[in-house]
Amino acid sequence: MSDLVGTEEFSAAQLRGWLESLNLPKGGSKAAMAARLNEIPVELRGQGPPAAETCENEREDEAAADQDSTKSERKEKNEKAPQAPGHNNNHGEYRAEVEMLKLQVELLKLQSEREKEGRGENTTPAANNDASVMLLNAAKDMLPTYHGNISGNNDDVTTWIAQFKAIAKVNKLKDEKLLMLLMSKLKNKALVWLHSSPEHMSLPIDQLLNVMEDTFHPKESKLLLRRKFESRSWARQRQSVAGIPHSH
Repeated sequence: MSDLVGTEEFSAAQLRGWLESLNLPKGGSKAAMAARLNEIPVELRGQGPPAAETCENEREDEAAADQDSTKSERKEKNEKAPQAPGHNNNHGEYRAEVEMLKLQVELLKLQSEREKEGRGENTTPAANNDASVMLLNAAKDMLPTYHGNISGNNDDVTTWIAQFKAIAKVNKLKDEKLLMLLMSKLKNKALVWLHSSPEHMSLPIDQLLNVMEDTFHPKESKLLLRRKFESRSWARQRQSVAGIPHSH
């Protein structure tokens, strides 16, 4: 007879009883219990109880018990299994993705509020104010600063005013937000001009921009046009004189 304990020789009840007599854990499948007994020297564990001669019903019960114990072992292994490397990193990535999704939801809400405002639907005053402040800040970032034709800046007031109107239209700025945008982007001579007259602040924005263009449009342009005109006139006169035949 072999010294190894086999699962075919003994029933589950006999193996459990054997393990219990040795003060060893008696849980698990028949294979697990047999392996546990085989770890003990024969001199200590003995030859064990006599071979089992079970009936068919006992074998079915043992098979069911064996299946239950196998499930229990698998569950225990899964619970004790160490987490895979990078688990914490994945958790951090999931949190970052969740935060990004939250931000996208907020942006979609804001976009929806803007669309409702464009259709004239009712929105809360707080939502409208938040949206207009964001649009004003976006316009400030897009529009360059105008200094008032200071030497070295190469400013063109006509071009700047065209940029102002285009950016204001894209961001749907109205009324006082237009004046706030204008005040925030004027520096140096241009800002001094704006505050030089109390009437500037009370003018409609289009009229104020017209006054600004007249003020800062380069004066040299008119003088250059006049000089060019005079140069062409002198040239025509010289050509006429050159075309007259000389008298003999």
